[in-house]
Amino acid sequence: MPVPDWGAQKFSRKECIPSLPLSEHGGAESILDPKPRHVLQSDLEKETNTLAYKEMFAPTCNYAMTTEEQNAAIRIAFYEDDTMPKEKELESAIGKTQKMLVQPRKEALQHAAASLIESYATEGCPADCGPDWTKEHIEAALLKGPHSSATKDDALHALVAETKEKVANGYAKVLRYGDIIDNLPKKLKVSPVAMIPHKSRFYRTILDLSFRLRHKGKLLESVNSATVKLAPAESMIQLGNCIQRLVALLADNYDPDQPFLFAKLDIKDGFWRMAVNEEDAWNFCYVLPTNDPNCALEDIEIVVPNCLQMGWCESPPFFCAASETARDVIEALLLESQLPSHPFEDEMLSSTNISIAANRLQATAMFTNLVEVFVDDFIAATNSTDFKHLQHFSRAMLFGVHSIFPPPEISGHQGEDPISQKKLQQGDGSWTSTKEIL
Repeated sequence: MPVPDWGAQKFSRKECIPSLPLSEHGGAESILDPKPRHVLQSDLEKETNTLAYKEMFAPTCNYAMTTEEQNAAIRIAFYEDDTMPKEKELESAIGKTQKMLVQPRKEALQHAAASLIESYATEGCPADCGPDWTKEHIEAALLKGPHSSATKDDALHALVAETKEKVANGYAKVLRYGDIIDNLPKKLKVSPVAMIPHKSRFYRTILDLSFRLRHKGKLLESVNSATVKLAPAESMIQLGNCIQRLVALLADNYDPDQPFLFAKLDIKDGFWRMAVNEEDAWNFCYVLPTNDPNCALEDIEIVVPNCLQMGWCESPPFFCAASETARDVIEALLLESQLPSHPFEDEMLSSTNISIAANRLQATAMFTNLVEVFVDDFIAATNSTDFKHLQHFSRAMLFGVHSIFPPPEISGHQGEDPISQKKLQQGDGSWTSTKEIL
């Protein structure tokens, strides 16, 4: 299956898409090009310049992030909030085909990546984590156990409670090693789990899939070091330039009389919305720590997650394939003349302060739009304070995200909406002139 490209080699997202006369995605090209091409639209132009989605989603050039850039993005993702599931009453395991929590639909079906994301939804994200481990390797990893940070009393209790919640939600299962010792799953691998202090909760759970066990004087391969790259690295192209484009947009369009407003949407549970199949899930096991120092090998409990893991080198590009596609849909929806109302739009508009004078000043003004995504954070900027435009932009963002990450009434699960309600209530989605973006 050919892999679609979500970006280009240069600073601009759309530098190599000649079929987009109105949308060059950003206005940051002036750093490379003395004649920047911004998204300039009046109300009249928006009515008359609707582009076909297939033209909007023309393939672009093939370039990938460096290994250093991918590692930096993974480190940043570790500290993002709302990446651990908290729902207590999911009907079925996340990512199972009957409850697909990532599923292209409506406008997203016309994107070049639709079939690729559909395959992740129905078959799971493919995982080739290298040669199968020997029984000796597995048992050495089991005896090594978790990272020391997970064995402290408060961290241990937090991890055990979190694991119980994961199991109840269908994100993982826990089993005793003695129950499988005579029939080990082919892909069973065990990595240490760590508990890292976090700004918005006591601990962040991280699976150290880069840990290389030293056994009998030999340094063994980790899950990450042995992983065969199957995820589309092209989906990560844009991360390195996201902030630069935002800064350049503000610099190129500085006008005290036409300030920029910003809004942000966050995907709740992030990587956990994308599954691996049951066989591949055995690559991502970890030991559930215990207070018993004399716990026998057969009594060690193993946690088997069935979703993309924070710490796996392939999780960011798999997830970005979905989130970048949703970003493209948002940009296309912006070019529509009208969009229906969305149940969440009031959360984005309720605290927006727009003066009547500003509306008058911009009644016929040209304005600049920018849509970015950084892994699971969708970021929007516009220098139009017209309420109708902000309403239209809000709807484009909400419907665009739901075109890839369907709401519960579509996916059929009983958890919360993929658009984080907590972040909306905290004001992240509201259009304001100051915003903590990342």
